[in-house]
Amino acid sequence: MSKQYSDKNINKLINLLLKTDFPIPIQVLCDELGLSRRSIFYLIKKTNIFLLKKNISPIININGSGYKLTDKNKKELLNITQKRISKNIIAHPELYSFDFKSLTSEDRLIFINYLIITSPPISINTLIKVTKTSRNTILNELKQLNSFNKKNNFYIKISPKGRIPIGDEEVLRQWVIDNFSKIIKLLENFYMIEHDDITIKVLSEYETATKSILTDDSRHLIGVFLSWYRKRLQTKNFLTSYKGSINKYFSSDLLNWTKTFLLSCQVTISSEVSYLANIMCINAPSSIKHNKNNIHAIIVHFASCLIKQFVQTSGYLYLIQNKSLLSNLTTHLISVYFRLKNNISYCNPLLKNFKTEHKDLFYLTKSAVKSQEHLLNAIISDDEICLIATYFGASLKSISQQSPKKVIVLCSSGVGTSKFLLLQLRKRYTKVHFIGPLSTSSYLNTSFSNISLILTTSKNISFPGNSTPILLISAFPSKYEWLIIHNKLLELNILNSNDYSPNNIENIISIIENYARIEDLEGLKVSLKTYFNTEKLLPSINNINSFDSTLKYIKFSSLKYTWKEAVKLSFDDLLKNNFVEKKYVNSILNLIEQHGDYMVIGKNFLLAHAKPSDGVKIKSASITLFKYPFYMDSGKSIQCIISLAPIDKDSHISFLAALLEKINNPQWCAELFSITSQETLKKFLMH
Repeated sequence: MSKQYSDKNINKLINLLLKTDFPIPIQVLCDELGLSRRSIFYLIKKTNIFLLKKNISPIININGSGYKLTDKNKKELLNITQKRISKNIIAHPELYSFDFKSLTSEDRLIFINYLIITSPPISINTLIKVTKTSRNTILNELKQLNSFNKKNNFYIKISPKGRIPIGDEEVLRQWVIDNFSKIIKLLENFYMIEHDDITIKVLSEYETATKSILTDDSRHLIGVFLSWYRKRLQTKNFLTSYKGSINKYFSSDLLNWTKTFLLSCQVTISSEVSYLANIMCINAPSSIKHNKNNIHAIIVHFASCLIKQFVQTSGYLYLIQNKSLLSNLTTHLISVYFRLKNNISYCNPLLKNFKTEHKDLFYLTKSAVKSQEHLLNAIISDDEICLIATYFGASLKSISQQSPKKVIVLCSSGVGTSKFLLLQLRKRYTKVHFIGPLSTSSYLNTSFSNISLILTTSKNISFPGNSTPILLISAFPSKYEWLIIHNKLLELNILNSNDYSPNNIENIISIIENYARIEDLEGLKVSLKTYFNTEKLLPSINNINSFDSTLKYIKFSSLKYTWKEAVKLSFDDLLKNNFVEKKYVNSILNLIEQHGDYMVIGKNFLLAHAKPSDGVKIKSASITLFKYPFYMDSGKSIQCIISLAPIDKDSHISFLAALLEKINNPQWCAELFSITSQETLKKFLMH
């Protein structure tokens, strides 16, 4: 349907009001139209004058809610200002005619590309007619188009009859798919794009055959695409081959529907079957039947890991029991999976606003997604992450609106040490909401509300303008540090002293009273509560290798080294046997230089580690004991290096747990540092 009003801001305002049934607040209008409040008021007045000239009632202002058009106004406006366009309009852009100057420079170039790809050859006269511009304007746009298309793998050529696209058919289709949402949105400012009868029938047959129900947005998008695709086949633009073929994941129902559709277009090419099946899979269903032949198992595993990581990072532990979250997220991620595998980019129009209005949720989701995207062997964009975040957001809103005080755990390396610290914090303080572990950069990208404390393992950390208390602790806190943490939580009213097993304490006091007189009852209660908080220990573990085979090598060195030389020596065996890459060791050296000796744990131990993505090939660790202590730049003495190479954030936790218990045992440490030979060291550690 073609608009008859010309002012582009009036056009935008009316389109906005036509699309919504609820009042739009003035601030939302400002944001959507990019205008000041004063300009919006002026625009509404100008629009109302336009409407009155058409004998249509003006925009109404609902006090406290915003501006809207009545249903009657909408019908009258549509009848007067729009006319129905012939079916398959999306496949015939040469029939368009609209105010080209109202588009941005990039949108103009995208539209011209789409026009030439869809209906070649396109003459200068056709472009003048469609865009309502001069010949000079069109020639200038075509000149810019040459530069614009340098980033694409096709170009526009001048033929005797007009402009034509030159490039591989799959490349041309890929460009159209990547820009399709933007093209539709652009055209819908000027036309109402409706499905023809054939498309409506085809979509119904698809949902029946695959036992899937498309979302409204997906139904509209795929319906419009099928109209474009049918013309593509009619004009004999076929794929001779298709790189995106992954037939092993297609259900028989989907393939049967695809072949039937192509037969109706008189096409039997196998590459087109694979192509269309993939295109159908990239559109999100609201529900779907999962067959043994599809990727359901892969996506369920990914969704489960994603939820687990989000829960561990955010501290919203109750989400792990939310079965509907897993089901809904799995259904959504299937379309994401096919987009990723076919290199089809998704442009999320909500991304900018979502990152602003739901910043915390977005970056918590991004942190979880980035830690698990290796499972799909793909890089997931912010546009996709934004959609995934909405599923977590919906689940969070459906539970509790309470917002307890939060404590953030930061680590400069973002590897297992900080995660192990987080597990211990949550174990000790079950009623405190801990978020993390986050890297410093991740935290700086968030705006967490109600943050009461930042716990960090890096001393070289600063937050300009931040007033939240920061507490520097070790990755493996000593008893003294646990006491500091405990007192800080009490001081900031994050922790309620009544949260600690009062019945057990009262029973102990009763026993004490049988044998001694208590002079300061309240003081004793406080001391006992502190004691029980700081004395909770990990389960007893017999030896460092009792849970898994993480520990690969044990070495004793009788030579003297600098700290850099010692770190390199400790990774020698892991490097030689291809457990890690050289860049992993370099990353560790850089981290220590940048952030100080936060890898120092206990007394005289260095836990040397970086991120798995820095060059870890196989989960592994080695322990190197030095006869002569070496010194860090801070002056701290080190005599033992634990060289850790984690493949993820979870699998090495049991090894760290065993290690922590040993390092916290002064007698064990004394015996370790008295060892003077390789053979004795191996027997001691593996006993």
